[in-house]
Amino acid sequence: MERSLVIAAVAVLAALGLVSLYSILVYAELSSDRYFAYSPAYQSFTRSMDNTALPFAAAFMLVLALCIPRRVVQERSLKRLSAAIVGVSIPLYLLDYRAAVAAIAGFALVLQLVVLLRLHRGDELSFLFSSQRKRVGSALTHLGVPAVLLGAMSFQLMPALFWAASAVLCAGILLLFYGGEDDKGWSG
Repeated sequence: MERSLVIAAVAVLAALGLVSLYSILVYAELSSDRYFAYSPAYQSFTRSMDNTALPFAAAFMLVLALCIPRRVVQERSLKRLSAAIVGVSIPLYLLDYRAAVAAIAGFALVLQLVVLLRLHRGDELSFLFSSQRKRVGSALTHLGVPAVLLGAMSFQLMPALFWAASAVLCAGILLLFYGGEDDKGWSG
């Protein structure tokens, strides 16, 4: 199941990258009119691109929400939990895609907080590496992704959430890259 989730995550991120590239190219073409950024057409363009990208962001959150439980839930319960996540997400997405993204991101956030708490307690969890710093980095990175998405969705109301989530994500990435390979514990 882990290999399928990695492949799905890569495919969704590649699709999101293509949407972003398309958006950049279209914007470059439309911005030849120097007043484009101040026109109603700009608002329409950004809304259209947001609506195009959001399903891919929701799909990524779904893959992430399916990936995280494998560290918290026993293997036999994982398939039932994954089916429940998909079962709740798809109808909610059809009703209100923003609510679905928020619900999935919130679920992923709560699960990742559980992972962080269990790491802090010293529980043995399944990770790809033995370095405790890298494990914390992985947990922070997985916590930061849904938090950044929630922060971006509510940026107008709470910009501090977005920036705090970005800091958590960056800290996780730094620990992943510079966490060492053979440390026996996290002293920080």
